[in-house]
Amino acid sequence: MNFFCAKRINEIAINVGFTKRAGKLEALTFVKAFVIGILNKSDVTVKDITTTCMDIQPGLKITSSAINQRLKMGGFLIKEVFRSSMECATKQAISVETVKILKQFSSVFVCDASTLSLPDKLAKSWKGLGGTNAKSALKIQVMFNILTKTYKKIDIVDATENDSKYMAEIVKQAKKNDLIIVDLGYFDTAKFKELEAKCAYFLSRVKSNALFYIDHVSKEGKFEKISILTLLKNSRNGVLDTYVYVGGTKTNRLLCRLVAVKLPEAIANERRRKTNETARKKGETISKLQSEVLGYNMLITNTTEEMISAESICDVYRIRWQIELIFKSWKGINGIDKLGNINSDCLDCVIYGRLTMLVLTSNMFAMLYISMYKKLNKRISMLKFYKEIKNRNIKILDTIGLKLSQIDNLMFILESVAKQSFYDKRSRKTTIETLDEYELPYEYTASIVIQ
Repeated sequence: MNFFCAKRINEIAINVGFTKRAGKLEALTFVKAFVIGILNKSDVTVKDITTTCMDIQPGLKITSSAINQRLKMGGFLIKEVFRSSMECATKQAISVETVKILKQFSSVFVCDASTLSLPDKLAKSWKGLGGTNAKSALKIQVMFNILTKTYKKIDIVDATENDSKYMAEIVKQAKKNDLIIVDLGYFDTAKFKELEAKCAYFLSRVKSNALFYIDHVSKEGKFEKISILTLLKNSRNGVLDTYVYVGGTKTNRLLCRLVAVKLPEAIANERRRKTNETARKKGETISKLQSEVLGYNMLITNTTEEMISAESICDVYRIRWQIELIFKSWKGINGIDKLGNINSDCLDCVIYGRLTMLVLTSNMFAMLYISMYKKLNKRISMLKFYKEIKNRNIKILDTIGLKLSQIDNLMFILESVAKQSFYDKRSRKTTIETLDEYELPYEYTASIVIQ
């Protein structure tokens, strides 16, 4: 929270043009209002913002009209505060994960996006997806580091932009020995090859229309197309672990490891039912090939069997659901999608203000995650933690901008939050608990990672 000292915020406010001369409204007050003050507001109005600012800054008397006039430049201010908070979070991030199978990587990134519907009047600036969807919408792309429990990258893009386009940014952010876990929307064999060239790793589901090839038996340098059904016939005890080429052209053809694990019949049939229902609504039917493939979890990766066994790979991929929990907390707990009928200037303030709070919450979660594990050998739930933080937002608001010597009360609040956020006792293990039971297939040493 020391990041939000008045001096630093004032410097940012001057640089972006929010503060041009001494005025009644302090830049820190404006930032506090959007980062925490209106966090619980599901329908943000200028009147709410005005009242919040006056509650935060003793003696402040300001009209809604005056606040409205500050929103455009305020958007630049909050956006820059968000950018700076991301920069600080990235620099301070350290690994807090204890799972052995994940610690062999420098970072483990799960990547996904969430779409927010906007008021129709913003359609010119933010085009919606059409059909029965909102006329105006935006998409938030996220890279979340499982090892540090913090955000590596958060970008706001057009809702109509394909996720595969964002793979270029993911590749740009990736470094040697990182593991990138993505869903089908990001499937791009050319980008996977770029990750491999950077000595980074990828783990992805496979598109149902992906083409597979093997080396031609008699023509050197040539490829032979092979059916996925033929490959699956070679599975043993319901598990296929082999190397194939994936991709439709020679330029993006990728040699990688294909792992297919047969699903229990009940789960496979449920998958088929849902897929059939979706196809029926479109006037289509699924093929025999699709039906057969739906009976397997199919993944491609450039990790080796020595790093992630076929037995554990599905559980490693399952940690991608951590980002689904993040989006659930964003919307269900923090109400990032509850915007009301705001205009474009207010939109920037609200969205970037709430994202700043989410970055802060993630950093607090990471700090307490490892602290509680070391002290009590217990892990804290992200959803519970976010909810408890929201319930105490006013108390936390009072600590923003205080000197380090004055924030003992904040640490007391955060430890109380952590103790209220332990996982409940349950018969079914969490994904992290499941992964915790896997030993590495070889004796892991730091030197292996450095090579």
